Amino acid sequence: MAIFGLLDIVLVMHLNRDVGISDEFVAVGGDVVQEAISFTFKNMPMLVLAARLCPEGVEATLFSLFMSA
Repeated sequence: MAIFGLLDIVLVMHLNRDVGISDEFVAVGGDVVQEAISFTFKNMPMLVLAARLCPEGVEATLFSLFMSA
């Protein structure tokens, strides 16, 4: 997770251009991945508790409900 926080430094120092990766890809791709990972870690305790409390066999349905909401 901390690696994605360093992508701003990569953009400022233009290290991505040395490898042939565009600035737009690093900026947008890094933000998307960082948000997806942080969203998963924030919601993980709620998902684990809900999976333990719901009836057996309904865990996937409950997970889908939380992800769609």
